[in-house]
Amino acid sequence: MSTVKKSEVYGVIGTIIINGLIILLLFLFGMSMDPPFKPDPGIEISFGNGLDGAPAEEIASIPATTEPVPTPPVEETNPPQQLTQEDPSIAIEADKKRKEEKKKKEEIRLEQIRQQKILQEQQAKAAREKAIADAKAAQSAKANALAKGAFGGGGNNASGNGPGGGGQGSTPGNPLGRGNSGGNSWSLDGRNLNSAFHKPPYVGNQEGKIIVGITVDKNGTVIATSIKQGTTISEENLREECKKAARKLKFSPTNKTGNALGEIVYRFSQQ
Repeated sequence: MSTVKKSEVYGVIGTIIINGLIILLLFLFGMSMDPPFKPDPGIEISFGNGLDGAPAEEIASIPATTEPVPTPPVEETNPPQQLTQEDPSIAIEADKKRKEEKKKKEEIRLEQIRQQKILQEQQAKAAREKAIADAKAAQSAKANALAKGAFGGGGNNASGNGPGGGGQGSTPGNPLGRGNSGGNSWSLDGRNLNSAFHKPPYVGNQEGKIIVGITVDKNGTVIATSIKQGTTISEENLREECKKAARKLKFSPTNKTGNALGEIVYRFSQQ
């Protein structure tokens, strides 16, 4: 009789144990599984809102494959720029309105300038009229003073005996200091005209008068001339000729110190 090795015995025992464990596991898992459900081929009753009467939970469990629908943008109630782009007539109307407003502002500005110019002209006219009135008043006062000195008993201040008469400080010659020559006139306080009256020839086509202011030294020489206010002829050449003619005049001398002021009036008319 042959002897059995101990290793072989262990091998058989291990195999039996492993097979037994496998059989036990299969038995345990087989008993715990439920048999497959077989639907009853009877009348179908809908218990939900799903397709074919299936409950809504089954449909909800199906993963969604469609993309989400985007929310439409909310339109603005009054988009001015979009309206302007879509409707050209609105842009044309707005441009027309801007042009009308600009034109109206320009008209207002021009009217203000015109009113200001009118006001300045009125002020200048008033100033000229006042200057003329003041000059006339001063001339009238001067004439009254001369007349009062000539006829008010002051006979020692003037003499008609020619140069040298009257002593120191006296004024020889014409006490009124004025005279006429062919429609023209001159005035110089207390002085006589000792030369011929020079008048330039008529030049141009204007009628009126030219008033030349003169400055005379104590020897009777005209040392300065100027065109005075009240002159009505604007021709510059004729004005210069009148100033040259006034410088040719010679008046009586005086013993008084300082220069005397007077004027010469030249009148012109067409022949």
